[in-house]
Amino acid sequence: MNRFSLHIFLILALLLIPQNGWAHIIYMKNGKVIDTPVCSVEGDVVVYEKFGGTISMPMAAVERIEFDQPSSAQKKGEPAAAQSASGPSQKESVLVEGLENSEDEALDEKDLRALLVKEMSPAGPIEMANLATVSIESDLGAGSGFFISKDGYIITNKHVVRVPEEAKKESLKNLNKAKAVLREAEAALKNEKDRLKSAERKQRKDKTSLRRAIAAKASPSQINARRRDLRANEDYLEIWQKSYNKRLAEYKNAKGQVNEASRQYNKLITSMKNRRFYKVYLADETEMDAYLVKVSEKYDLALLKLKGYTTPHLQHVLSSTISQGSTLYAIGNPIGLRNSVTSGALSAFRDEFIQTNADINPGNSGGPLVTENGQVIGVNTKKMIAPHSEGLGFALDIKYAFQEFGSFLGKQ
Repeated sequence: MNRFSLHIFLILALLLIPQNGWAHIIYMKNGKVIDTPVCSVEGDVVVYEKFGGTISMPMAAVERIEFDQPSSAQKKGEPAAAQSASGPSQKESVLVEGLENSEDEALDEKDLRALLVKEMSPAGPIEMANLATVSIESDLGAGSGFFISKDGYIITNKHVVRVPEEAKKESLKNLNKAKAVLREAEAALKNEKDRLKSAERKQRKDKTSLRRAIAAKASPSQINARRRDLRANEDYLEIWQKSYNKRLAEYKNAKGQVNEASRQYNKLITSMKNRRFYKVYLADETEMDAYLVKVSEKYDLALLKLKGYTTPHLQHVLSSTISQGSTLYAIGNPIGLRNSVTSGALSAFRDEFIQTNADINPGNSGGPLVTENGQVIGVNTKKMIAPHSEGLGFALDIKYAFQEFGSFLGKQ
């Protein structure tokens, strides 16, 4: 072995020597094994340290944990682990409390977090964040939202629960334009109807004139000429009348459609203005009713609440602590595909928005933009498409949600 090879061998040997504090081992149900310097069990969540950050995962995804120092990792009141026959072991295998009997024990039907974890067995922080994401449906269509507290508060976009002002203006503009076209068509049809009646009156006069010519014994050539003119005019009037009737029917149909659109618009505006309850669908498709708590006057944000339940929820993180280029995940319900996840990078900060190249499509609005640790950094808001470029996704910084709704959310 040459000197260079020996040097590499010594480095590798040193790296493989177990270090103090890097001895906790988490065995996942999916076969994955995680080693970590810090690990603790908090309620039904396992919290561990990895890659310089803290990660949380549900106990339901964990098979067992081997603690290097059980006394520092056990929950309060938990008895010391049994010792082996040969004395205390250096490492101790601990089954996460409650997993062994979770299939047999009846869970509290009000504890949606526990029910969802048991049913869906999320593995890792992103899947756990997915459990906290909901679909919201109204007369406007479908959008997304997410639980931000364990007592059921949901953050979403204002335009998911209220008709946006710009949409109102655009709809009114289009309705007024359609009504103006109808008025022009109505005026043109009225003018044409008057001309058609005038032509019909002339035709009747010509028929009377022909009868008088016959009675006065006019020349055969004059009579025949008048008859040819009358037949030609009758054919022309018949074609004209059919054409007029067709345009009149088209006008009436268009008028009916515009009137119905106007009625539906007014109904939608009134309904959404006064609406308080919204259908929300959990990650397992369970349908529930949440009520509207507050709508932001300044930002595209709204707060709903699912009352009476313990819910999975996202922890938030300050955007200032996340560096450009970090991986982010957009969770939501694009085009009806519930609880879909797309990934991208933190591209830039644009005023109150976070720019990312993670796909944000219709239906994603109101869903969370989360970090690799499953912490929410922003509220997915819109996707902008520039000519000759891919779509750019934008999320409103989560700090503005706490500025707007802090009195309800408190210190999360």
